[in-house]
Amino acid sequence: MSSDVTHTIHNVTTTGVHGFMEHGYHWLGDLVGGSSGFFSASTLTLVAGVAIAAVASSVINIVKHRNLRADIFDMYRDEIASKLGKSPSQVTSKDMDALAKGVPERGIEANQTIADELTKLKDDRNLGIGVTLISIICAIPLAGWIGGGLAFSGAALSLANAGVFLGKLAIGFVCHKAIEYPVEAAGQEFFHMEGHSTHERIEGLMKDRAAGKELSKEKVLGVFISANKELSQFVQQQFGNEYDKLSLPVKQKIVDTFEQFVPLTQVTESLNSGKVRITELAFSVSGQSSGILPSEKPTPPKLNVVGKARGLMHNMSAAISNVHGHVQQGRAQNYYAQPPVVAQPSEPLRPKRQVVYYDNPEPKISFTEQLARRRGAQAQGLEAGAQPNEPSPNLAFR
Repeated sequence: MSSDVTHTIHNVTTTGVHGFMEHGYHWLGDLVGGSSGFFSASTLTLVAGVAIAAVASSVINIVKHRNLRADIFDMYRDEIASKLGKSPSQVTSKDMDALAKGVPERGIEANQTIADELTKLKDDRNLGIGVTLISIICAIPLAGWIGGGLAFSGAALSLANAGVFLGKLAIGFVCHKAIEYPVEAAGQEFFHMEGHSTHERIEGLMKDRAAGKELSKEKVLGVFISANKELSQFVQQQFGNEYDKLSLPVKQKIVDTFEQFVPLTQVTESLNSGKVRITELAFSVSGQSSGILPSEKPTPPKLNVVGKARGLMHNMSAAISNVHGHVQQGRAQNYYAQPPVVAQPSEPLRPKRQVVYYDNPEPKISFTEQLARRRGAQAQGLEAGAQPNEPSPNLAFR
């Protein structure tokens, strides 16, 4: 009896976390130092699935890093050229790095917005590399634990072996991805990388303008608060939460307060009209200037597909409202210009029965009360022998 209990406890243990690690690394030991000294086809296929996922993640990480750097460079190309005194066509990504660090010998200050964004990109890339390595270490024993039961059998080129081969590849790939996503999320939260940077806020404003939206003073102030840690801490201490998590009425109060120090109304109007480029905020938040003068003729933003559709719908709505207003105005003019039409009946319109009250000896008594008195008098007259059809001296029914 005791041996059965022991066997049951052993089975439960082996199916738990300890069993997973023991079974997985036992399989890993067989993979590295088996009796044959070579990798078997079964284990090699599982490792290949993990390796494919790791390579795909690494390539995606590198390409993402390069593309984001290129986007930042294209976004601030004109400002970089203006600060370094070059033509926009001659500046390179190295010039962007120089502006981020500053050039003291030329009197060029470091741009904190660009520097912080480049640092964030580098940290994100390094985190991706670490996540891939951790995922490989954890995915190999997990894949061995899950797919160890699948084995090749029979002819090497049989359909069954092809299914086993694809199944093991899929198990290795999925195990790596299943571990990668939570590890990456935990790493971003641990290193405080999940928030929006100042550059990302500026980029968001540009997307809003490209979509045909008007920028608000609350969003513009959010860029200034994001770029200034002391200002962000002040807002959080005074209002009990981060600026982005505050309600709109509270943000409006903050805007009214900071309007004394920052001309938010003027800045927002200049950004909406195109007089000042939105990328100028990357320098304005630090008290700098890109050197690009405001345009005397405001330029409208370059609209994307959503912005063009929004503008088209707005124009159509305005045109329909304009036509509707003209129609209503024309109807009103015609209504008041023409005299009202009065029907002329062929016969005089009069009710079949009309009460005419032409003598009121008691003007202080209401008509209803007088009528009641007359009917009471008639009733008394009938009792005294008067005729029922005798007309009343003060009422006549026609």
